[in-house]
Amino acid sequence: MRSLAQKAQEETRWNYLSGRIKALEKELISPNQYQSLISAKDQYELLRSLSDSPYKSIVRQEEDLFDYEKILNDHLAAKLQWIRKYSPQTLVYDYFTVRGNIQSFKAGIKSYLSQLPRNEELSEQRLEDTQFYGSAFKGDEIPQEYLTAYREVIRKYREKKSLQAVDFEADRQMLAILHQMADASSNEMMRKYTQSFIELKNLCALWRLKALGAPAAMISDIVFIPPQSGLTMNIMLELYEASYDRWPLMLSGHGYRDVFTGQGASREMSSTALGLEKRCDDFLMDILKRAKYIPFGIEVAFAYTAALFMEVLNIKIIIIAKINHVTEDLIRVKVRQGYV
Repeated sequence: MRSLAQKAQEETRWNYLSGRIKALEKELISPNQYQSLISAKDQYELLRSLSDSPYKSIVRQEEDLFDYEKILNDHLAAKLQWIRKYSPQTLVYDYFTVRGNIQSFKAGIKSYLSQLPRNEELSEQRLEDTQFYGSAFKGDEIPQEYLTAYREVIRKYREKKSLQAVDFEADRQMLAILHQMADASSNEMMRKYTQSFIELKNLCALWRLKALGAPAAMISDIVFIPPQSGLTMNIMLELYEASYDRWPLMLSGHGYRDVFTGQGASREMSSTALGLEKRCDDFLMDILKRAKYIPFGIEVAFAYTAALFMEVLNIKIIIIAKINHVTEDLIRVKVRQGYV
């Protein structure tokens, strides 16, 4: 059984796919197109604006706006399959399907556990019979990382006796898998992106935990700290005890000061983490944009795929906002930075 990390170590050539992607990058949503979509007065004008965008072939009528989730997810899945087809190895595809696979088996585990009679023990045999994660791989061999994640999630559930523990541990295992894959790839951009992705996810989780007034003892249950991360558990505890306005200074040495500072930062992030999540995503986009100056290599495919995920998220945000008559200013606060 090969692990995802072992597959990431394979030597490959990405020149062919890089050339095709460089051409496809021109089809990503431009700043002017985002402006047109955000400024649309209602969903009908939004539909007309989408007809002048790369999404004109999949969102063609009013009914499509109300089925946007499935349509956009199918669009993204088709793009991922295209990346997989023309990639010399499956690393980029595997990396960007980890989150979906973990969410899938997390939902299966929670559904199964929630239906157990109150006093019934969770037997090993019944756990093996449920095959929570099998459908995600459609007959392919399940990578070792997923089997490990599955066992850790169940172990945490038995320890805590809580479905919330399933959520926390599954998310931690997702970050652990991404870290293993990026580290094994030996690619500097993938490593940098993944380290920042994990650290920013940890900071967002810590922000929410603090806002909820949860005990500090829960921090170790919700964060995954890679060995080389400068944001150690001790620093996490210090941030938790500090007021939010001290976070920019405390994080300046880790490169995240600007994520937590700037005009409107406190107002945007005081009641929810929505503003914080946008700032984190924009920080990650700045890392991805470095790939635009790389003519060939895995970085081209990696950055393009990440940009597609961000673009689909933006389109979803805009569509649901227009359907619910959200103001243009509020949409701008939520829409992430584009790749082009």
